[in-house]
Formats: sequence, structure tokens, C-alpha cells
Amino acid sequence: MSRNSRLTADVSLEAHNLLRGYADRHERSKGFLLEKMIRKFCVEVEAAPAAKTELAVVDKKPVKRFVPPMLENIYEYMKEKEVDDIGEANKFNDFYQSNGWKVGKNKMKCWKASVRNWLKGYKSKSTNKNILQDSSNSDWHLKEDTGF
Repeated sequence: MSRNSRLTADVSLEAHNLLRGYADRHERSKGFLLEKMIRKFCVEVEAAPAAKTELAVVDKKPVKRFVPPMLENIYEYMKEKEVDDIGEANKFNDFYQSNGWKVGKNKMKCWKASVRNWLKGYKSKSTNKNILQDSSNSDWHLKEDTGF
């Protein structure tokens, strides 16, 4: 029952005086007290239920939480990307484990993407190592001096 609706009731003079005395003692309005009494004692006097509004129920997809990979998973993924180096997988695992599997200040969402980015740096390092290795294996310093 909303407070805006007006209730009327036939009340005897004795009940009216009792209600007025109670209202004066407890500093309440007669309407408030009458409404309270009707709600308490008269079960059949209730406000009409509000019309139900249809709400579209959206199925919530379960949130995928990040689960740190095992070293074996990292190594297997690196092998798929043609890097067969357990040491590099171990470096990757140690690095991200030490900083709480964060990329910058953000929590990691996809470790496979991080492996791909990690391998970009690894491949550039490994190509430089091959150049130096090839240079040390060659005999360029044994060749005759051309006068430069």
C-alpha cells in the first residue's frame, strides 16, 4: 500500500479518542497510526502488487581467469614456434613468475602472446650470435693483407 493513497474507515468515538491520545503521546499522525494498524490487523487490505516488468535475461559467460602455465607448456609452445631451447623457456618462466605474471602494470591475459613477443627478442639475439660465431669460425684474419 503506497503512502500516497488515502485510507478511510468508520471508527467509533471511543476508538477515535484512543487513536488521538496515542498519536499525541508518540508524536505520530493519526493517519500513520491508522495505516499501521490496518496493515497489522487486516490481512485482506493490501496494496495491489506492482506489475511485473519483463527484463531480458542475459546469459553471463563465465569469466576466464588467468592460470600461469607450467614450464612444460611453455617449452612445448616454444617448440611449436621453432625454438627448441629449454633454457629460454626457463628464463621466460622465471621472469614472469618473479613479477607476478604481469605485463607492465597489468595482469597477463594470454601467456602465449607473451611467449610470441619474448621470442621476437630471442630470435634477433640468436641471429646476432650466429654472425659472431660464423665470424670466429672463418679464416678471414689468415688471408693476405690487401693494404687497407
